[in-house]
Amino acid sequence: MRKCCSYPVWQSPKRECSGHGRALCRYGGEEFALICHSAALRESVAIAERLQEIIRCNQLTFGTETLRVTASFGVAVFRFNDECTVGGFLNRADRLLY
Repeated sequence: MRKCCSYPVWQSPKRECSGHGRALCRYGGEEFALICHSAALRESVAIAERLQEIIRCNQLTFGTETLRVTASFGVAVFRFNDECTVGGFLNRADRLLY
């Protein structure tokens, strides 16, 4: 199911993020990373909430079944003086999902 729905579901959010110093990229099997250049925490949370709404409004139809897709976001801000690796930063964002 993941591979079937990931392409159509993520096209609208990808368009929403194009330009504006943002990049939405596939990070893993069912995970995506949104990189926002120079975005403050409040702005990043607002972007994540907007993407959740866009994703929630998408419906997928498989035969007679109509499915709604949801998404969870973990928002983390990397500051210039942070002393962590990229992996550590991604782990921090991942922990914020729960």
